[in-house]
Amino acid sequence: MSLPPQRPAIPNYPILTPVPDARPAVTAPALTPVPGTVASVAPISAPRFAATTAHTSTERPALTPALKPLPTITPAPGMNAVPLGKVKGTLLIARVKYLRARGDESFERVLRRLSAADQQVVRGMLLPSGWYAADLVLRFEMTIVALLARGDRRELFLDMGRFTADANLGPNGVQRPYLKEGDPHFLLRNVPRIYSAQHAGGVRTYTFLEPRAAVIRTLDGEEANAEDCLTAVGWLKRAVELSGGRIVTVDETQCRGRGASCCEYACRWA
Repeated sequence: MSLPPQRPAIPNYPILTPVPDARPAVTAPALTPVPGTVASVAPISAPRFAATTAHTSTERPALTPALKPLPTITPAPGMNAVPLGKVKGTLLIARVKYLRARGDESFERVLRRLSAADQQVVRGMLLPSGWYAADLVLRFEMTIVALLARGDRRELFLDMGRFTADANLGPNGVQRPYLKEGDPHFLLRNVPRIYSAQHAGGVRTYTFLEPRAAVIRTLDGEEANAEDCLTAVGWLKRAVELSGGRIVTVDETQCRGRGASCCEYACRWA
């Protein structure tokens, strides 16, 4: 009779004892808020419930301090923009020169029809860089036309515009740098800048059409007068001629004085 095979003896392994954690305990330091930043918040305890189902709510304190209103800034003297309805003295001076060119008698005749306040301004020292009421210039123009037109009001308004171009774009004119011989587009491109320098309100734009054509538009600004727009027609026509344009035509195809959204001047030359 054979005996069953003997199972191998299981070795006695040593019992492993855990090694104590040698890492030091790390404790986060308490954070102290920097003055002026978010305010510290006290711990919020949980609300206690009464015997009934009702309970008292606890509001969380605001984390950000209330913002103080910004102080009101008072502009320094001289920082205010020019009031609307003002034009530069270059326009008024050009009208005065136009009237004086027609003789002393005509000059005095027109001025006597102005109000005392308007006479005081026109007879006083006029500065090219000064700002004057646009309606004063318009009243002055209307009085000139009423007394000197001799039945052709349109031609006199056009003549005032041409005279102003000669005065301001001529050899001694304040706008002479905007003139380039043989290049009418150079002047017309600068019309928006010329206009903004002379008017406290409104915009005048330039649009290139072709080598010998462009469109000038006036938007907003002082109230438009259909007759007074003829001075712009006369000015543009003469300005293109001074730039070397020939057989110049300027037509006002739209007018704010007649209800359009802008005054539009189509300029063409040979």
